[in-house]
Amino acid sequence: MTRIAISVLSVAGLLAGCSKPDEQKSVSSPAPNTNPPLQLTVTNASPSTPAQLARPNSAAPAPTPAADMIERAYVVPQSGNLFLTFPKTWKDAIVRVQQEKAGYDAVRFLPTRGHDFDMMIDLHHPAPQAYAAMDIKAELAKTGQGELTNSVETSLDIHEFSGKQSSGYYFVVTDKHYNPNQPAKNDFRYLTQGYVKLGGMVIGFRLVGNQLPPVQDQMLEMLKTARLEKKP
Repeated sequence: MTRIAISVLSVAGLLAGCSKPDEQKSVSSPAPNTNPPLQLTVTNASPSTPAQLARPNSAAPAPTPAADMIERAYVVPQSGNLFLTFPKTWKDAIVRVQQEKAGYDAVRFLPTRGHDFDMMIDLHHPAPQAYAAMDIKAELAKTGQGELTNSVETSLDIHEFSGKQSSGYYFVVTDKHYNPNQPAKNDFRYLTQGYVKLGGMVIGFRLVGNQLPPVQDQMLEMLKTARLEKKP
């Protein structure tokens, strides 16, 4: 029985045309117009130390995260340093996602305790012309059609959000096969999925969990406050 489980959201389909519904959870080959696959590194590995990278193009200091938050800086090749702020109750890891002929790095978030949610953030840097032409809302609507087969919902309700540097869309669907009385391992009730544009990058995100608040709100806030500091 098909269930909503964590899987990688590849933006290759968004760049080269949406995949067929039965291919939504498979990993596609890189689109012709994408740059080489990403290999991320973390610049501030200590969870207790906020990122303190130089800001050569800005006179304003970087915002200081709250005491219960972590600010992590990820080095994105050809793009710069991506800063994400998230709760200390989360743990993050860079994972390598294999494709048919190549692979790329993604950031995975899990709770420090328990198994209440699983989240994946994919980072991609398409060619400038492809980025400018992308309609991420339309592509998300196409992608979401593949999730409706196994969802309680019969149509998608796409929501918009934005921050100082980012703008994006997401939808939420409910797994119609989920049994709260006998949940199977790695099965979750809700899926939140979307795309974000940020400074020439496209971020794909996918969150599965058995409850929406507070993790969904925290994820959206992380994406709203995300900032990209480009290389000088």
